[in-house]
Amino acid sequence: MSSVEEAVAWNAPTGPYNAAVDMIDRNACAGRGGKLAFIDPRRRLTYAELQSACARFADVLPRLGIVREHRIALIMLDTVDLPIAFWGAIRAGIVPIPHALIIMAT
Repeated sequence: MSSVEEAVAWNAPTGPYNAAVDMIDRNACAGRGGKLAFIDPRRRLTYAELQSACARFADVLPRLGIVREHRIALIMLDTVDLPIAFWGAIRAGIVPIPHALIIMAT
């Protein structure tokens, strides 16, 4: 197996699947925590920062009465806050519905 194949190798989950864990935690735990995950005109976000922010966002949603399998609309600027909200909702088992993704931050 080449180094590229090893870097993108996927292991089938053994328990309940969560796409946020697969996308973010897997990268952060594979030694890519310091690598950039998202960039906007004002901010850069590494995988480790994304992992932490998503976990905080996921923890807040149930306190607001938004529970697993509920849907939330994400109407926000196209900044690093969008993937935090999107992946944080998925981490909590909530279905994010992004709107107006073409609105760019200036």
